[in-house]
Amino acid sequence: EHDAIEIWEALRATLLELRDVIALGLRARAGTGALSDGFRAVFEQADIGMALVDPASGRLLTVNDQLCATLGRTHAELLDVGWSDLTPEDVASVHAFLAPILTGVARTLTRELRYRRHDGEIRWGRLRVTCLDVPAPPRLLGMLEDITAPRAALEALRASEERLATMFALAPIGIAEGDVVARRMTRVNPQLCAITGYTAEELCALSVVDQLTHPDDRAELETAMRRLLTGELRSHRGERRYVHKDGHTVWVSVTLCLSRDPAGQLTRTLAIIEDISERRARDATLQVYTSALLAAANAIMITDPQGTIMACNPAMTTLTGYSAAELIGSHPRLFRSGRQSDDFYRALWATVLGGEVWHGELVNRRKDGGLYTEDMTITPVRDDAGAVTHLVAIKQDATARGEIERALRASEARYRTLVDNLEDVVFTLDAALQLTFVNRAVESFGYAPAELLGQPVELLMPRPVATLGLCRS
Repeated sequence: EHDAIEIWEALRATLLELRDVIALGLRARAGTGALSDGFRAVFEQADIGMALVDPASGRLLTVNDQLCATLGRTHAELLDVGWSDLTPEDVASVHAFLAPILTGVARTLTRELRYRRHDGEIRWGRLRVTCLDVPAPPRLLGMLEDITAPRAALEALRASEERLATMFALAPIGIAEGDVVARRMTRVNPQLCAITGYTAEELCALSVVDQLTHPDDRAELETAMRRLLTGELRSHRGERRYVHKDGHTVWVSVTLCLSRDPAGQLTRTLAIIEDISERRARDATLQVYTSALLAAANAIMITDPQGTIMACNPAMTTLTGYSAAELIGSHPRLFRSGRQSDDFYRALWATVLGGEVWHGELVNRRKDGGLYTEDMTITPVRDDAGAVTHLVAIKQDATARGEIERALRASEARYRTLVDNLEDVVFTLDAALQLTFVNRAVESFGYAPAELLGQPVELLMPRPVATLGLCRS
């Protein structure tokens, strides 16, 4: 827009000189309204549409080729019309526009208006009308420049600037323009004010490095700015802390770039600032969870709903003998031992894909072919819509526990056999002095062992307190 103004000012000066030349030519042919041969050449060769107009009738007296080209009409057609015929869309405003000249109040006026070409096309032009200083009858010099394309470009530029201004104001991230030398912001958007707690005026009065940036991050920012200023970097992106107006720390992601003029001189900085405090907090929490996952003694495996393994911890590789690289991308069927039926697995998958937790034991096969028993819990993870997105399996090697349980059951069986074959009555009691076990020797008292379970000991010993010193808890 600035360049267009400069071009128009230069053209305006040229047109003023041309007007004076034509006026001199008219004075040389006073009263005729015609141009001398020398001045006609200047008139005809002008690269802008021109016409001599009779102010009384508004008729065109003389036109040049450029005006014919602009309006799409011949010389003869133009000499048969007036300005009002060429500007039907703005005829009322044209009459009002010419009034100051026709009444002698002004000698030169300029305005933009719509004009109609011979083919019916409506275009935009810049009309400049000058009252020539010539003897009677008076004459007007009209100059019409087609500005349809530059006007459209200017309108597009203005629309673009409006869109950018709207985006600047409504952007969900902070945006700031800054002064390179003063190291201060010169323009900020509302979101940056919300991030920092300052008003726009307060932000523009602060030093970005010395006041807004956290003391521990200032050196890093200074280094980045120095590399930008020397041209070592074209842009810079980093995470740092700002000090909020109320004193608390705000983590932000800042993207910096510099703007230069055509001569290469720095003009301003542009910063895009995003509040990442919540993300940093989530990352910290996630790091804790990740550390716990990696350090967990239990094997942990995460899959998608189709069963593809997405992650596992070191305990999982120890349990199965497979490396993490071998496990990730594979399917848990890799561990099948053949000890569980297809119906078992169908029920398992139906449970977890239905959003329910599954828990149980199964026998799997390690990479080396050895079998092991694992205790496994599979927990579905749902999204906001309730759909299952991941499955988290927590596994524990239950092989040793199973062996211990089997040994314990075998030992208990031997104990029962031994006690049941004793001639003396042997029994056990709970805290309420109720029988929990009685061997077969009680049959000598006329009881079956099963009928005494849960009964008070008084059935066998009428005075247990006196006999054994027992009391109920």
